[in-house]
Amino acid sequence: QRMERLKKMMLLLLPLIQRTKRIKKTMLLLLSLIQRTHKIHPMG
Repeated sequence: QRMERLKKMMLLLLPLIQRTKRIKKTMLLLLSLIQRTHKIHPMG
């Protein structure tokens, strides 16, 4: 019974994990873009 509960939890968590992975990818892309712009326009 416990295993079934765990399986259900995992199935529910999978899309969330995939979403967080996507968010991480977009965040990394944004960071790289910001770094590029900083290189073009050095601040400080």
